[in-house]
Amino acid sequence: SWTFAFAMLFVAPPAGCLAVVVSCSLLVDSIRSKSVLRAAFNASQFALSLAAGSFVGTQITELALKQGQHPTLLWLVAAATASGVAFGLN
Repeated sequence: SWTFAFAMLFVAPPAGCLAVVVSCSLLVDSIRSKSVLRAAFNASQFALSLAAGSFVGTQITELALKQGQHPTLLWLVAAATASGVAFGLN
């Protein structure tokens, strides 16, 4: 699910999160007897939109850390923007 995948970005490295999401997407699509091309498309779309959201969130968060800030409102903005990018691209 999208909620689980996006929540993983907060606790796991993005590459690990993407690997799990792509693997699960391919597994579920193969269980549901979808074509290989359709399964690959679904997994790719999921991974690309999640990666874009992760990138945006990471950039905003690193900017806050460089300014010496602890978790503030900017971190909430980072999470909201990242989720908007991820869901918007999907």
